[in-house]
Amino acid sequence: MPVISGGYDDEPEHHFTLLRHGPRALSGAFSSWPPELFKPWVRNRHFAGTYETWAMAALLYRILTAKELDAVKSVGHYVQQIYDGTLSRIVASRVSELADLKLPGGGIIPRLFEWMCHENPAVRPSLATVGAVMFDIRYEELKLFDAELEKYMIYLADRGTFTPYDGWRYRREFERD
Repeated sequence: MPVISGGYDDEPEHHFTLLRHGPRALSGAFSSWPPELFKPWVRNRHFAGTYETWAMAALLYRILTAKELDAVKSVGHYVQQIYDGTLSRIVASRVSELADLKLPGGGIIPRLFEWMCHENPAVRPSLATVGAVMFDIRYEELKLFDAELEKYMIYLADRGTFTPYDGWRYRREFERD
């Protein structure tokens, strides 16, 4: 990782943003790092699996489109995008791109992707929920739009019940974990 000193007049603004908000040591590809890595740490808070959910969203987008979620020049530019709202606009644009594709599941995958990319880690789904959705699309052949999609998303967030129009083929309501 390059050394950033943060004391020269001609340094780019994103260097100062990184120095103010960035962690001291990171590993992995920064294209899959969630935004909360660069925000003030919330003590005594553990968001199990949400870092992985963000990374899986980036991977899902790459698999479906053969493009990166976002091609940034550096970690500093990525941090700047988090703080100036650019990352939120990029995610919204990617959701729109996915909605325009003819994907299995109807509108499920774009909505799932949007949920997986939520900037608040407490709101993101667990990987178990993501896996359940993929099971529903693949094996239950679930394809939802509009009102039915809304009911399904509420169900996934553990705030309701949902049974497809034709019923479940391979699982029952109580089997979802």
